[in-house]
Amino acid sequence: MVVKKRILLISILATLIFSCSTTDEEALRESTYLLHRVGTTPINGIVTFREINSQSVQVDVSLENTVEGIPFPAHLHFGTIGESGELAFRLNDVEGASGRSTTVLNNVELSSGDRFSYDLLETMNGSVKIHLNDSFLKNVAIASGNIGSNRNSATGGIAVCTGH
Repeated sequence: MVVKKRILLISILATLIFSCSTTDEEALRESTYLLHRVGTTPINGIVTFREINSQSVQVDVSLENTVEGIPFPAHLHFGTIGESGELAFRLNDVEGASGRSTTVLNNVELSSGDRFSYDLLETMNGSVKIHLNDSFLKNVAIASGNIGSNRNSATGGIAVCTGH
């Protein structure tokens, strides 16, 4: 009986010691930006960037008022939403039924040649634009928002998107 109690006590102490240890890992970061409707479209929402590790960022788009059966192309652009910003990277399409899209950018090279990371996001002169489709009117945004260093920029007009 005494042996069982000692084993139990040692197990509890070992669990406490190892579960209370600290690591030098940096806390993972997250930023959420508004996606404003463009013109008279009822579509708006948010885009969230979550750091997975130093090389990977998860991008989640969540829109309201999308239409089932229609995929909406989502893009990361250089420049504010009011500039004709070059396409930096194509994100996964937003599904019309759910209004959601998830893209993991794992050691991804942007069209500028830079590697995308959460640190780059924080200083990026960029925006996210959601488009009507990939063919007719593919350069027309239906929802958009400034990100990175542009987070507090005026939302102004929406420029035509280039580089698709």
